[in-house]
Order: sequence, then C-alpha cells, then structure tokens
Amino acid sequence: PKRPMAASPRMRVRLSNQSRSPKPYTVRLHFAELANDSAGKRVFDVRLQDKVVLKDFDILAESGGKNKALVREFKGIMAIDTIKLQLVARDARTTGPAAPIISGMQVLAEKPGPVPPPVLGRMTRGRGLGSFVLQSEIDKLSEKRRRKTQFVDSWLPTEEAEAKRRARRGLPPEKEPNGKKERGPRKKK
Repeated sequence: PKRPMAASPRMRVRLSNQSRSPKPYTVRLHFAELANDSAGKRVFDVRLQDKVVLKDFDILAESGGKNKALVREFKGIMAIDTIKLQLVARDARTTGPAAPIISGMQVLAEKPGPVPPPVLGRMTRGRGLGSFVLQSEIDKLSEKRRRKTQFVDSWLPTEEAEAKRRARRGLPPEKEPNGKKERGPRKKK
C-alpha cells in the first residue's frame, strides 16, 4: 500500500549540471541514533532516486550503539539536476523516536566537473510527522577550485588541508628539513 507523503521525510539536492545529461555522483549518508537505546525501534527504508538502497535499515543495530556515527556511501547515483532522497518508515503513522532520521548528506561528482560545497538545508515539520525539506542551490565552481580541492577540504587553508589529507592516509605530518625552516637565498651585504 502507498504511504502518505508526510510519513516519509524527503530531501532533494539541486546540482549544477551544465550539460543536462545524466552524470554519476557519490552520495554519502550520515546517521546517528540519538534517542533509542535498543535496536528495532527505528527501522526504515532509504531510497535514492526512487530506488531502495537500504532495506529495513536500523541505525542502532548497524552502528553498534547509541550516539555512534555511521556513514553509508553509494557510488554511481545518476542524476541530471536533482538527487532525491527518501526515508520511508515501516508504518505510515510512525512519529517521534521511531520516525526515520538522517544526520547529514554529502554529494560528490564522480567525474571531472564542479564539486558541490557542503549541502546546507533546513528542517520543517509537516502534519506532525517530521518531513524534511532540503533546499540547496549549488553555485558553479571555478575551474581552478575544481582542480585543486576535494569536497571536504575545499574550505580549509592549503596547509591545513594537506595536513588533514596526510592524516586520513595514515601518513606522518610533514617534517621540516633538519628541524629548521627553509629560507630563501641569503642577501649579500
């Protein structure tokens, strides 16, 4: 049976796709169970572009405990200008601590093209059943930014971004040669 629209929180992310032909994106969904202490209380399906990508998803059971972050990544999500996300509860009357939730969403272009900035949105309530409206206008990014940055690091200074990239790869921080800073050519007196 078809569920009422208000029973399933929905999000849409608008993309800046100049070519108007479908392109692949990687979508990362961030979850954390903040209210329930036992598995099975908040179970729902997750749909991307109207396809079920997580069936009977239970954040608490998957993450291993309350207040633990969980990220699920989906590659090859084809879209022209919008990525549609739906969280569908088992029961259309689900509310409160049993209603579907999401903590965050990242959308990354898989092929060269504009990389969207972090998605910002607002949450609204509708008919007491928590419906999410995510509105994001993603600006066209310059060729220079697209080449030199990665999604998360694009807002950090270059040295800080490099340090974070090294840490993510498990590499030690860059050391200065001989413990001293390099200096330019010496000035003649």
